[in-house]
Amino acid sequence: MENLRKYGKAPFKVVVVHGGPGAAGEMAPVARKLVSICGVLEPLQTVASLKAQVEELKTVLEKNADFPVTLIGFSWGAWLSFIFTANYPEFVKKQKQLEHCGLCPDFPCKTFFELRDPNMSDDEFNNSLAERQKELKRRTEVGTDKWLKEKSGI
Repeated sequence: MENLRKYGKAPFKVVVVHGGPGAAGEMAPVARKLVSICGVLEPLQTVASLKAQVEELKTVLEKNADFPVTLIGFSWGAWLSFIFTANYPEFVKKQKQLEHCGLCPDFPCKTFFELRDPNMSDDEFNNSLAERQKELKRRTEVGTDKWLKEKSGI
């Protein structure tokens, strides 16, 4: 699978990062709105582990981005952007999270439905939703720091 979509022309200073699992392409509506302002990259996660996703994102950005970039992440993409920035702060100018924070009661929220990957079947969407709800519940139970350690295998 090709792991990058480009919107507009260089310089590519904005990067939209999708959630997951299985949500590749869900940030396309955001990228299409931003393309009138600047070039936008939409890297697609093709690897499973957190460490591999961080390195995959780094590789894609090194080859295509004009640093420093603004990262806009949704759901898991928000966490991946946060972790990427912690590892490579020199690559990032700003970051924006569109993720449901897990602290308010309205999940799934309106934004979650608006950014639904149109390529997902109803079953795939419902399974993805159940997995996200499970992860948010676990993060609330153990705290964000411990949850991130569990997810990263650290």
